[in-house]
Amino acid sequence: MFVKAYSHEGLQEAECLATRHGHRRPFELFDSIPLSQAGFKIRDQATDAACSIPSNIAEGSSRRSEKEKYRYLEIALGSAFELQTRLLIVQRRKWISPGGMDKLLIAVEQEQKKVAF
Repeated sequence: MFVKAYSHEGLQEAECLATRHGHRRPFELFDSIPLSQAGFKIRDQATDAACSIPSNIAEGSSRRSEKEKYRYLEIALGSAFELQTRLLIVQRRKWISPGGMDKLLIAVEQEQKKVAF
C-alpha cells in the first residue's frame, strides 16, 4: 500500500491543536465541563471542528488542481473559526476558569493565520 506524503505549513500545527501538551486540548477542555452546563452538542461541535481542520488540509493536499486545494483550505479555515466560536462561548459562559482558555485560543488564532491564504 502506497501512502502519499502530504504537507502544508498548517497541517502539523492543526494536528497538534487537538493533541499538543502545552495547552488544554479541546477534548480535555470539554471533558472538564459538566454536561449539565455545556451539553453534548457544543462539545461535539467543537471537537468535530478541531478534527476537521487537519482532515481538510490533508484532503486538500491530495487534490491535483490549485482550485480544489484552496477550497479545502477554505473549509479548514471555516472549521478553525467554528472552533474559536465554540471556545469563546464556553469562555463567556464562564464554564471554565478565566485563564484556562487563553493558550488554546491563541493556538486557534495562529492556525487560522497559517491556513489563510
